[in-house]
Amino acid sequence: DPNEIWNSFNKLKIIAFKFDFSQEELNQTYAPNELDFIIKRLERMKVKLMNEIYALENEDSLGLFMGNCNLCMRCTKTIGMPCKMPFKLRYSIESLGGDVDKTVEDTFGYKIIYAKDGKLPEYMIFVGGLLYDKK
Repeated sequence: DPNEIWNSFNKLKIIAFKFDFSQEELNQTYAPNELDFIIKRLERMKVKLMNEIYALENEDSLGLFMGNCNLCMRCTKTIGMPCKMPFKLRYSIESLGGDVDKTVEDTFGYKIIYAKDGKLPEYMIFVGGLLYDKK
């Protein structure tokens, strides 16, 4: 229950990572599979950042993923089976009903933008967090 998770903590630290693309990358038009490859390459950086969030956790806190979980090649939860890594499973802010687009705009002054029509966005922002100060 998302409300149960939010209500278990007093504070939320937003942790964001902004990746800027080069002008050369922005000028190119990519096939859908090429865009997917570029975005998946960036997803690997998320793993490093999530490890940093795990390191911030203690008994009074809970890390929040940057977007969807990508710990496994294929998520067993999508086929009705239990998570294979429940000790590493973390929810994203979005999955708990949080408005990441509005949070990023209000907190950091950036809009969330997406790849469109074969073009990369000017930048990508990955957002996670740390719920802390457990009640």
